[in-house]
Amino acid sequence: MKQSMPAPAGQCQAPPGLDRWLEVLPTPVLGIDGDLVVVFANLAAEQLLAGAGRGLLDKTLEQIFGAEAPLAALVRRAGEQGIAISETDVALVGPGFSLGRVSITAAPMGQGFVALVATPLPRARPH
Repeated sequence: MKQSMPAPAGQCQAPPGLDRWLEVLPTPVLGIDGDLVVVFANLAAEQLLAGAGRGLLDKTLEQIFGAEAPLAALVRRAGEQGIAISETDVALVGPGFSLGRVSITAAPMGQGFVALVATPLPRARPH
């Protein structure tokens, strides 16, 4: 059995791929294409949106959140204007689910892709 050897002093191993860096972030990140289809979801996004049903990849934002999804409008605006747009206190709701509220940023990545980065907001405590 071959054992891996540490890199010689002064040499670094190749860094992990970009997807791996995004995957381990504790912040939910989605990649959306020009047709509003989810093409990337890191583990934090999958956990945050688990109540929305099975799987996020290859579904449109409208399929996940409904026809009037605020997230879809935010992604469209960011893509059309070519600038990052942030909104606070956005409800993560859709057909049959309510997952709380988030602050969200949509940032265009070029070629029609938009990154969505969510920060869950604390749930209000009942009085």
